[in-house]
This record gives sequence, C-alpha cells and structure tokens, in this order.
Amino acid sequence: MDLPKEIVVCMNNLCTKDRLKVCTRCRAAWYCSKECQEDHWRRHKKCCKMISSSPEMRLRYSKALEVYCIDVSQKESGEFDQALLSLQESLEIFLEFQDDIYISNCYFEIGLVLNKKKQYKEASVNYREALEIYREIHGGNRHQTCDCYEAIGNALSQQGRHDDALIGYGKALAIRKKIFGENDVDTGQSYYNIGLECKSRNAIMMERWFYFRNRRQFLLASWE
Repeated sequence: MDLPKEIVVCMNNLCTKDRLKVCTRCRAAWYCSKECQEDHWRRHKKCCKMISSSPEMRLRYSKALEVYCIDVSQKESGEFDQALLSLQESLEIFLEFQDDIYISNCYFEIGLVLNKKKQYKEASVNYREALEIYREIHGGNRHQTCDCYEAIGNALSQQGRHDDALIGYGKALAIRKKIFGENDVDTGQSYYNIGLECKSRNAIMMERWFYFRNRRQFLLASWE
C-alpha cells in the first residue's frame, strides 16, 4: 500500500522521526525502528489484522488515508463544508478499523473545521473526543495533548466562557513549559493567549459592574 507522503511518519506516538520500516503484514504502518514497532504493536494489532484480511479491506483503508489528506488540504484552502464531509467519511472508516491515531486526528481536524465555521460548541465536543484519545495514546505531556487544550480554550473563548478558556490555556502552557521550556516560541504563544483572555474577561467584568451600578442608580432614582 502506497501511503500519501504527508502521513508516512513513525506511528509510535507520532514520534516524527524518519520512517525506515513498514509493517510487512498490512503495509499501512511505518516505524523509525524495530523498537517503536514493538511498542506500538498493542495498538496496531487489531487494525493490522483487519487491513490484511482481504484486498477489499486494504483498499478501503487506503482510501480513508487518501481522503484524510484531501480533507486537510481542503480545510487549508477554505473549502470547509467539503472538508467536513470528507473528514466525517474518513472518521467512519477509521472507527471501523479501530485506528486510534487517525480517529483522534480526525476528531481534532473536524474540530478545527467547525471552529472556522463558527460552530464553537460542536468544535469543543470534537476537541474533547480527540483529547481523550490523545491522552490515552501519548500521555499528558505531549504536544498533541497540548494542542487540544489550546483548541478547547479557543472555542470556549469564542463562546464567551472566559474562565473555562483560561483553564484550557493554562493546561496548554504547563505542558509547553515542560516540553519546550520557558523561552520557546510556543510557550510564548500560550502566555499571549492567557493575556488576551484575561483582558477580555476583565473587560466583561467591568461592563457588568457598570451595568449593575447604573441599574442600582436607576432604581434608587425611581423611588424618589
């Protein structure tokens, strides 16, 4: 199976190293080393068996991967409706194959598309689905988990839920500091997000304070 070059990476926690070896049974999973392949076998076993069960299943899985790459390019070119339909189609197939990595990736990409379409609540639901799988696959301190927390923060901010958004941004910041350090660009982005959110939150608090103060003055004046 010839996989699109954009997604041929080491499948063990998406370690991003150059792929050197392919699973000889299904030819759909690539690894940078034998050690990574052995570490990932527990998760890959069911999917591998299904893919290699017949030429039809192999073709179906290959189609899902190809559509997934098209989905991402459609999203980046602004074709959000088509990207959403394609991602949902890919997700359905990956769920059938129980491929956790691409299931979580699809949920996350669907969330990004819904966020672009200003469907923030629906985006949050998909981000949380991705987060649950990412945490199980990668653990709490990996960039995939961090990206999910930040995306959730963005969606909550757009809904005006600033306190909840700050929690998401704060978790993203904590992970980035641990992974990249205090002076990394991504860590700086997290600080920036938190700063903007605090500014928005404080502006709303001030607006509410003026509202209640003016309402109180109006009620007092009406009693005179």
